[in-house]
Amino acid sequence: MIQENVSLVDNQWIEIQELPENVTGGAQPARATVLAEADLANLLLPGMRVTVNLVPFIRTEKTRGSKTPMFNIYHTLVSAEQENIPFNEIEISEEDQELIIEISRRADLLELMTNSIAPSIFGAGKLQMVKRSLVMQLFSGVSRKYSDGTRARGDIHILLMGDPGVAKSQLLSYMAQISPRGKYASGGGISGAGLTAAAVRDAFNDGRFSLEAGILVLADSGLAAIDEFDKMNPDDRAKMHEAMEQQKIHISKGGINATMRTRCAVLAAANPRLGRFSQRAQAGLDISPMFEEVDLPPALMSRFDIIWLIRDDVIQEQDKQIAEHILTNRSSGVSETLIEEGREVDPRVIDDESTIKKGYSGEDQLTIPMFQKYVAWAKRNIHPVLTDEARDEIVAFYLDTRNKSDGDDNSVPITARALEGLVRLAEANARMRLSEKASIEDAKRALAMFRNWRYELMGDEFDEGTILTGRSVKRRSADQTVLEVIRQLAGGKRDFDINEMDILNEMSRREFNEYEVEEALKQLSQRSQIYTPGAGRWRLVN
Repeated sequence: MIQENVSLVDNQWIEIQELPENVTGGAQPARATVLAEADLANLLLPGMRVTVNLVPFIRTEKTRGSKTPMFNIYHTLVSAEQENIPFNEIEISEEDQELIIEISRRADLLELMTNSIAPSIFGAGKLQMVKRSLVMQLFSGVSRKYSDGTRARGDIHILLMGDPGVAKSQLLSYMAQISPRGKYASGGGISGAGLTAAAVRDAFNDGRFSLEAGILVLADSGLAAIDEFDKMNPDDRAKMHEAMEQQKIHISKGGINATMRTRCAVLAAANPRLGRFSQRAQAGLDISPMFEEVDLPPALMSRFDIIWLIRDDVIQEQDKQIAEHILTNRSSGVSETLIEEGREVDPRVIDDESTIKKGYSGEDQLTIPMFQKYVAWAKRNIHPVLTDEARDEIVAFYLDTRNKSDGDDNSVPITARALEGLVRLAEANARMRLSEKASIEDAKRALAMFRNWRYELMGDEFDEGTILTGRSVKRRSADQTVLEVIRQLAGGKRDFDINEMDILNEMSRREFNEYEVEEALKQLSQRSQIYTPGAGRWRLVN
């Protein structure tokens, strides 16, 4: 080898696959192995959607270092163009565009969209508001970049906490189906690598590692529906923080350092650890025990814009409506066996040929293909901005809510993070109407949605600090009260043992129960403010 005649060229092996939405039935997407050289190397990252020009070539297959009579087909990358138009996989004709604009002018547009979300699930009471919030999540707010390099996300994250049997999984499955680029995963069967990206030893026989994109990366610009969110490994859940707020993930695995985009809305569902929530009271109760039952860390819960608490309570009128709806829905379906034998037409085929269909109660609903086209067209072309009146309405609500805190009870009725969530909801309302301006009416709808989920979660005395810390106002104030009681009982003496029963009796007179006191003692001990020299005794740390 003559050194002067040798030139080193960068190269990268890439595996590309067919777009998942173009794969029919249960088939696997087609794959191709591509070699990128020179300036084309290291330009493409996992999760990107690209159009490529390739030249095929063959190589002799090797087994244990020896050539075989078999050949593998590879491809040389000639050029690559990254997709710039959102949802270009959804074809929208001029006729479709006219229908979309016509639908947007309907006076009952919000009701039409709400009725089109999982029509087989009866939207009684709270579930009707849940469906409305899912409509807003589909349209989302507007992601923006600023001159200082920062970015504000537009996607709306929603968490559904509820008893089993309240249709959480069905809602997630439907949303993943109807959302352009929607992806569904179950927390019990997914790892952090499956959510973000995995470094695997490649199949090119050169010992290097390659990245395989996970659910959040593949759902870029779409929606990731994650069921059984509480069943995920704590280490895997920790990977969600950056992906949800910054909407990108940094990968450092197997000698690979890369940044991948996760610009998707997250819809998650979680069940209580013991099956059903132990507390069955109505709105306004101490919510922190329920957070503990769901077993989600406060830092992760605070990333969600909307948190719905769905309890399977006995409400006779609603129970009757739900039962009638389920039986009617069951009777209206077509036998799967007859469809497979070709003796009946698949209802989805009929929907593909129409725009609006009638629901079980005679209400109008958008078909899935038309719903997808409406959402895709709106997100491609409509980028609303708040009007001055809408901005003033949101600011007035924020200041009024902040002023409700007297500063003595350690409560946090609202934080600045909630402002961004309100803006996203208002922009989503405007985008649904195909309006470039988010008006005061959009702001009022956003505020109505915001007030509703907060009231359903904690009643009138909403405390955002409970979500941020996982502990209610009373529990946080119990820490300080217990510390004061211990100091009072010690009488200023050092190394003085305080009997736990004396602390419980004094705290009981101040209307704190045993559980709250024990939690406070645990928190103070973890913060090294007190310690126990023996069972049932406590001392102040000097």
